[in-house]
Amino acid sequence: MRNAFKGITDGIKQRANDRLHNSPGGRHSAHRPYQAYLAANGDLLAQAQERDVLAYRYHHGTNIGAIFVAERWLFGNLFPDGSSGDSELDAVKAQVSKYGVDKARANFERFWNTAMTSEDWEYLANTANVTTIRLPIGFFTLGPDFCRNTPFERYSAVYVDGWKFVKQYIAAAASYGIGTLIDLHALPGGANGDSHSGTSSHKAELWNSARNLNLALECAKFIARETSNMPAVVGLQLVNEAVWQAPGMYQFYDSVIDALHPINPRLVVYISDAWDVSTALRYSSTRNEQLLSSSCPVVVDTHKYYTFAEEDKKLNPWQIIDKVSLSELDAVSGQGAGLIVGEYSCVMDGRSWGNIQGDQRKNLATQFGQKQTACWQKSSGGSFFWTYKMAWMPGGEWGFKEQTTNGALPAGSLASATESAVQNASARAQNSREDLKRASFDHHVDYWNQTAPGQQFEHFRFQDGWDIGFSDAMIFFNYRLNHKSSVKRSGADRIGMLDVWVKRRELEYDASLEMRANGYPLDKTFFWEFGHGVRAGIRDFEQAVGFESR
Repeated sequence: MRNAFKGITDGIKQRANDRLHNSPGGRHSAHRPYQAYLAANGDLLAQAQERDVLAYRYHHGTNIGAIFVAERWLFGNLFPDGSSGDSELDAVKAQVSKYGVDKARANFERFWNTAMTSEDWEYLANTANVTTIRLPIGFFTLGPDFCRNTPFERYSAVYVDGWKFVKQYIAAAASYGIGTLIDLHALPGGANGDSHSGTSSHKAELWNSARNLNLALECAKFIARETSNMPAVVGLQLVNEAVWQAPGMYQFYDSVIDALHPINPRLVVYISDAWDVSTALRYSSTRNEQLLSSSCPVVVDTHKYYTFAEEDKKLNPWQIIDKVSLSELDAVSGQGAGLIVGEYSCVMDGRSWGNIQGDQRKNLATQFGQKQTACWQKSSGGSFFWTYKMAWMPGGEWGFKEQTTNGALPAGSLASATESAVQNASARAQNSREDLKRASFDHHVDYWNQTAPGQQFEHFRFQDGWDIGFSDAMIFFNYRLNHKSSVKRSGADRIGMLDVWVKRRELEYDASLEMRANGYPLDKTFFWEFGHGVRAGIRDFEQAVGFESR
């Protein structure tokens, strides 16, 4: 595959040289804003690497839960008897008060060390077919340096090795072929007023404090540096559940992304939509136009709950199931935006369940989960159920394990494919490659001959894109066959962040030819044909291996 891919890219370069050799016009100063990206990625249009597959494949995932950001309703055992409050700060304050710093630290570290077992990782990998976990952490988890001048400063010694334990989780997940999305769930001051922001202040004081915003920025930079050589870290989420219309939120995102790009331009940055997914998707699309030169890839995290809003409480379960949708994506289709559903559940309000008869609840909860999962798989780049771990496993309608057992959260047909089935499907696709390419190319040419008869095009760019797209899809599909992890996993993968991946390939193509032009004028009028070709190549491969095209 590597040699075949090299042949494809060599062919693209040769055609580029032929075109440039015959290009009219004088030389001008070359524009090369891609040094950081090249330093991190190597050659433009290079074959997709392991970290690309882990970051851009469809994420069938779960949140790990309140292990590093305590919530009493999930882990009441972290809160000593008689303690008040529901947050991490309440838990650590009560433990230090009752046991002293050293014993409190030992208690927290024992909890971090034992909350997830090898049986848990085995279950997630080979029963639930999880590809990725979302791991909530707090700014305090990063250690005492990040606790200064915050309410956690007095208890900072408890977190001396907090980041070490996070890295152990990342490594443990990776050994089972599972990627990790690091979620900065609790930020200084709080991105919202809920206790999962780290305190029980019930205030969102991140947004109006320059000191808090700067500390949040330093946290993100620290994580970017620490994880730059960790392929299994699929991304960093800057904020969890930002409060509605958080003041200055997008300026904050800009400042953080601008700072992270020189550190690790490959790092996929996830942003909270602040309960306004359409605006966040437009932001993602705009930032991803610069994802090589000045921006990390940006993906929106939206949360889909149907139990808290008054309008949902008025609905019966069948109406809620019918309501499940990601229609907001339609407005930005093909524009380079990325989206995941970072939290969802099978929970409905008691008023909704009050509309049912007899023992329908379990079956309806299962249907609810299946409808959500199918919607997320069709439209988004991934989904993460809330949640896997709690003191009261398997978790009911909040529990990933219970709902997986109930059949509410199917991972998709590719997840259970046997090794031989993957090999045979891949061989079938490869054997039909040239026929598929010819048919796709002919369809593309015929369409534009009918749509714009007599107009000049550069259809060879479509062919270039098709070759790249087909090869990319094959690399993703065969990843598990070729991945050398301590636990061999069956199944196959597909590109989940499709619009972001295609945008990246388009910009790499653009940058590659721009840099090869070395100062000559470059007519980009028909570069769009390359992107169309990438999509067609991915689609044709997926159809050839029996996966329903998007």
